[in-house]
Amino acid sequence: MRVLRNEWFIILWSIFLIHAAWADIYRKIENGQVIFSDTPFAGAQKIELGPINTISGMDSSISAMEEISHSKVPHFQVKIVSPVDGKTYQHGKDIPISYRVEPSMPAQDRTVILIDGQESGSPVMSGLDRGAHMVEVRILDASDHKIASSAAHFLIYQHSLFQPHP
Repeated sequence: MRVLRNEWFIILWSIFLIHAAWADIYRKIENGQVIFSDTPFAGAQKIELGPINTISGMDSSISAMEEISHSKVPHFQVKIVSPVDGKTYQHGKDIPISYRVEPSMPAQDRTVILIDGQESGSPVMSGLDRGAHMVEVRILDASDHKIASSAAHFLIYQHSLFQPHP
């Protein structure tokens, strides 16, 4: 029951705020309940309202300055050369990971290679199970925020688990 009282209080308070600009507000506490009205009634007290708090909107010159500062950051592109996106590879073969980054990265940035979501320090994949896999290359800035990334999805094929491909 207390939850309903709180909800009613919020509703009445909202109405109170909406009508505050047009009419006087009166309040009375009766049997532990607060009663609001825009017309005077027996035992009610007039509520004096202070000025409404407001916040001015954002200055458009600030967002323009942010756009200028972001435009100075070079736009990196990562292209995974190997493995080829959508290609099927034979089980048991090593698959090299190679990629291109344009334009060249500053010294403080770094690349990270993820194989199926796990970071890998090796530029060669080996021992992957059959099925679908994904390689992702990310460029991270000095604060480890992702600047750019690229992903390639590929399959590992095995003729049979019991009899390898001839």
